[in-house]
Amino acid sequence: MDSRDDISATRSLLWSNERATLDEVEEKYGFPQIVKMTSETSKIYELPDEEPILIYGRRNLTRTIAHTIEEGDYVMGKQLDISNEFSGSFKLSTDFGRNEVPLKTFSSIQEVAAFFPSKIYVQELLTIKNEDASGKPSTTVLLKGDELTVLNRITMPLPSAKLPIRFGRSKQFSTQIVPGLSCHSTRLNTNISLPLTCKGSFATRTPIEVNAFERTREMPLEQLIESVNFPITVKVATNRSRSPKDDFLLRSGMHLKLIGVEDHNIMVGVAPFNRIIELSPSSWDYYLPSALTQPQENELDLNQYKTYLQNAYMASKIQGSATNVDDYCKSVRFHINRSKRPTKPKPWNKNVNLRSPSQRSSRKVRPAISAIQLLSNQPENHTRTTQGRKQAHRALPMPNTSPSAAGPDCPPLPPRNKATDYSQPPRIPPKTRSSNIFTEPLPLDMPTRAAPVPNLHGNNYTTMQFKASNTCTERT
Repeated sequence: MDSRDDISATRSLLWSNERATLDEVEEKYGFPQIVKMTSETSKIYELPDEEPILIYGRRNLTRTIAHTIEEGDYVMGKQLDISNEFSGSFKLSTDFGRNEVPLKTFSSIQEVAAFFPSKIYVQELLTIKNEDASGKPSTTVLLKGDELTVLNRITMPLPSAKLPIRFGRSKQFSTQIVPGLSCHSTRLNTNISLPLTCKGSFATRTPIEVNAFERTREMPLEQLIESVNFPITVKVATNRSRSPKDDFLLRSGMHLKLIGVEDHNIMVGVAPFNRIIELSPSSWDYYLPSALTQPQENELDLNQYKTYLQNAYMASKIQGSATNVDDYCKSVRFHINRSKRPTKPKPWNKNVNLRSPSQRSSRKVRPAISAIQLLSNQPENHTRTTQGRKQAHRALPMPNTSPSAAGPDCPPLPPRNKATDYSQPPRIPPKTRSSNIFTEPLPLDMPTRAAPVPNLHGNNYTTMQFKASNTCTERT
């Protein structure tokens, strides 16, 4: 089934002059639907004027921007977009680490000052007590993975050490001056003074790169990008997600340079000639068919619109088809700069500790609503609000819990949403009761059988002869 003819055939339908954004169409009518682009919208997406589009639904995709590394040398190749739905695994790689700082760990600030690297990363939670400019004590908490840029060596007051000095009858205190190190915290965006006597765990790499187990472990892309800073070099361990819509094939053993992540909140549409496009939900208007705005005026036009919509939607659900949206969303695409995209994706921060909580947690794709449900005549039982928008759902049929529906030989079904009384055992129907195995006596002419018994005095076995008796024929 080809969706090209069904989408193109909707040009012959009646179209209203009503215009709306895709967000308004989703809130009022739901998806999937077929809309027609206006002249302004067609110019934005570089499509023919008044092009009909099947709007499949909304997708929230997270795509990782990666550079391929040519084999044999550290040469950047193609720039790719890898979706979080990619069914494969990656490992951290140090094969192409010529431009990276060598891994070195420190147990104190004094060791850091002696080596004096450009940047260090906190490996464990650290609490620092200092004094601000006015002399008041202040507390700074450094999280695991915080990036510190080493600035210079300084002398700083130590608030916990004050030496008493006597002048006559009065007692005064002088603050002890100790050497320290001035660092700039990327997450806090402020300078921090650390005394050389400060103990802690620091390294020139992030915690996941320092951990030997993490360096050799295979991780899915979604878990990897939530725990590392960018850029970072990885190696493709496995690739089980070879989509027919891939622009580039990732082979096992290939090296990639991950340079960033982007969130895409898009509407996926299918245009004629099997083209899948990404649309902005809140920008630009579209024409609506009269079958949606005025369904009672022309019943023939409404039936034709339902037929075209259902055929086009079901064609996009066939596995391996040219318009399969699921294959497109998990495919590896060539990267397009976000300044050239009408959808305006949002980039992630390259530092893991500076990302928002929504970026650190896993995101799940919201499934599209079936066209058969939307085109059916069943009434909507309830409406659920998702992110400020109403989305219609069909309720499952309610079971008949009346005693007559259970049958004469079966117990009545318990009422819904009510606690079941387990004080009495349930009544078992007569037909399902197990029969007593001792109701009939054993036959008298049952042949004898030999049971092997081990011989304790050798490896041979002796045989014990026994005969069935009727001692257990009846059970009272």
